[in-house]
Amino acid sequence: MSSVEIRICEGSSLDLLDRWIPSNGRTSFHRRRFEQQVAGSGTYLVAWLDQRPVGHLLILWTGCAADESRHWPVRCPELNALGVWPPRQRRQGIGRALLGRAEAMVAERGYVAVGLGVADDNPDAFRLYQRLGYTTRVGRYVDRWTWVDHDGVERQEAEPCTFLAKSLT
Repeated sequence: MSSVEIRICEGSSLDLLDRWIPSNGRTSFHRRRFEQQVAGSGTYLVAWLDQRPVGHLLILWTGCAADESRHWPVRCPELNALGVWPPRQRRQGIGRALLGRAEAMVAERGYVAVGLGVADDNPDAFRLYQRLGYTTRVGRYVDRWTWVDHDGVERQEAEPCTFLAKSLT
């Protein structure tokens, strides 16, 4: 396998992202993440393999938006929306490379910790995060979001999660 290259998303890459890593609904997952980057609240990283996007991760510089997070002792950027596509590309180091690049960027900005949420029904991701040092359970919360399906109907989702933090020092 060729080596994976991790780059900050550029607007010119959005059409390729939509073609190779499809969004579930009418609005582009990637465009919404890129808009957060343009607004300054996030940095959207994309993993490339042989000139094709194969993964993504959003650094939310403002931290976790869940109401429960304001009571957590650790305030840090949140790594969000980690994904590798297509599924046959998983377990080949792409997610690990995205996480490593994101952690380096967070440390470069002077943060001493980084966090992420993992869905209760995703034990594979939980094990990966544990192997990478995300062992501090900071808190439980329900991740909530809305999206518009292909018929134009707004859908609301809720997913029980655990927020994990990792020391970068």
